[in-house]
Amino acid sequence: MPTLIAFGTLAGLAALVESGVLFAAGNPRPMNSLRICNQAYSIVLVLAIFKLRKPVWPRVVNVRVATFGIYLTHIIVLWPLTCIVRRLMGEAVAGRAWAGAAATGVCLSLGFFVVTYGCSFSLTRWLLNRPRLRWMVGASVSG
Repeated sequence: MPTLIAFGTLAGLAALVESGVLFAAGNPRPMNSLRICNQAYSIVLVLAIFKLRKPVWPRVVNVRVATFGIYLTHIIVLWPLTCIVRRLMGEAVAGRAWAGAAATGVCLSLGFFVVTYGCSFSLTRWLLNRPRLRWMVGASVSG
């Protein structure tokens, strides 16, 4: 397990550095999930999760039912959230003026994650509780 944690940390740092280099080079999609470092990071974390003996997921979440729905709905939540933040904070966020302040960037990223995940999870649960709409998040209509 310590080896997987070390590899996961290295792969995560490599993905962050790669994103920074791509952003500095003017790449329009520096956070693209298809980059090799992101793929390595994903694989190492999945292996680490498989190796864990106890579930690490909140019991509130039915992983088999909700995960795909969260994946499908997160962009629906993230797009308006990004538009709202850009309108409220202006060029400070859009122009990445905060990029020099690491603590601000980390807090902003964590805030985006918490709000996006929470709203996506809520939207997924709402859709799962509507028999006619369950198909929208990959669940069977009858179940």
